[in-house]
Amino acid sequence: MTSAPQTPSRFFGPFSRILENFPDIPVQSYFSGLFYEFEEPAAWQVTWDLPAYIELCEKTGARSVLDAGCGSGRIIGALARHFPDIHLTGIDNSGAAATRFQERCSSVARFVEGDLLDSGVWPKSAVDLALLGNVTLNSFTSEADAQEVVRNLRDAARPGGHVAIVAFRESSLEHFVQLRERCDAVPFEDRRGVRRLIWRGTDFAPETRKLRHNYFIEAREGDAQPFPGVLGIHEERVWSSREVRAMAEKLGLAYAGQVSVEVAGGGAHGWPVDALLLCRQA
Repeated sequence: MTSAPQTPSRFFGPFSRILENFPDIPVQSYFSGLFYEFEEPAAWQVTWDLPAYIELCEKTGARSVLDAGCGSGRIIGALARHFPDIHLTGIDNSGAAATRFQERCSSVARFVEGDLLDSGVWPKSAVDLALLGNVTLNSFTSEADAQEVVRNLRDAARPGGHVAIVAFRESSLEHFVQLRERCDAVPFEDRRGVRRLIWRGTDFAPETRKLRHNYFIEAREGDAQPFPGVLGIHEERVWSSREVRAMAEKLGLAYAGQVSVEVAGGGAHGWPVDALLLCRQA
């Protein structure tokens, strides 16, 4: 379980009220505990970006692919189905993701548990394509951390190999203002088969491009956490594809093209996303 500091400024609206009224309430990462029981099966229903990854593999002729921030293996599973002879490796720092990855993908890929900021967990000059999909770079909210992840992607690719990074197009940023203090509630079933409701909120600050995600799940009988339940937090900085390309080029990666797609479903439905293809110089 990954804990998050109980800092009121990280929460907004009804979520900040919950924290004020219950200052000892557990606060978890969105990628752990009950939140992951909601997020993981929901993530596997997302398919709009999968054709882009397949096209990138076809363009590069990749026979080995590293999926950084792989979660439980949604992208890896799709690549394995399309390219049964490809060598696949995933890296993620979530213990919950590691467990589900072994259940879903252990027969087709290798999983490495580790932080994407830790260069020691990455292979070196080892893969044809090092991939950071699902706008995962947004999870790194400082420029220094984002650059470090891009550097690790570069170093994982063999000389002459490629890096692929998925990011929202600059024109998408005008839509993010729709996500100011936006809340909804969605039903789901946990792994015990208990029907639950997760409260979700997003809040975008255009001046900093920071995006806060807040969550709340009320406690039920048999839960590890007491009443009232658990709060969840995930914070992002929205990096545009233009910013990512400039960052990558500073690190010596050469632009080699892109595959453009649109988000299907959810609050970002129809927003353009670019899968940038970058080449590590031989």
